[in-house]
Amino acid sequence: MVNNDNITTNGTAYDETTKIDLVELGTRQFIDFLQSAGVDAQVGVAYFDGEKGGDNEPRTGILQPLTSDLSVVDGALSGLRQKLANVVSGPAGSTPFDGDGDPDPFSSSGIATGTYIGEGVDDAQAELDANGRSGAVARTIVLSDGESFNGTGSTQFSSPTGAADDARAASPSPATEVYTINVNGSASTLQAMAGPAGGSGGDQAFF
Repeated sequence: MVNNDNITTNGTAYDETTKIDLVELGTRQFIDFLQSAGVDAQVGVAYFDGEKGGDNEPRTGILQPLTSDLSVVDGALSGLRQKLANVVSGPAGSTPFDGDGDPDPFSSSGIATGTYIGEGVDDAQAELDANGRSGAVARTIVLSDGESFNGTGSTQFSSPTGAADDARAASPSPATEVYTINVNGSASTLQAMAGPAGGSGGDQAFF
């Protein structure tokens, strides 16, 4: 939770504001801007969370594949709090569209104290590689509180900086500009990830 201020997202009023609410508002405002400016762009959405119940598997994936229909993207972002609650409250393998109840994202013991940022960046890069327009400028915008972990025990996953380095270096292609936005959290990891395609991380112009 960020604070106890009331917030309304997707027509639903809540009596507290969470980081996910801020992410939904910010991303949907960005999509509204692209639509009003008549921008010809493909946009997709990847999500990332932690692990639950000792399953040692990152809960990440593609919420919306790349599309030029920005109204579809806006719809995918709608109700983001509930969609991610489905991921953290459900069994291993849950997706944002699972569940027919109203799982509480605040009481669930499965909510992680860190998220697999690197795996989310990897998912986004794979989507760009598979479905992005040839020759288009590729950009990834990462919204996070910067709290990340890379797996436990003998199982390790992508680090945030390593995944961002790979994306900027076109591994896999395309070479991707990585922008990061700090959502009420620690900035150091996000600053280290940010940078131009083909360049180094730590570029303040991209943070």
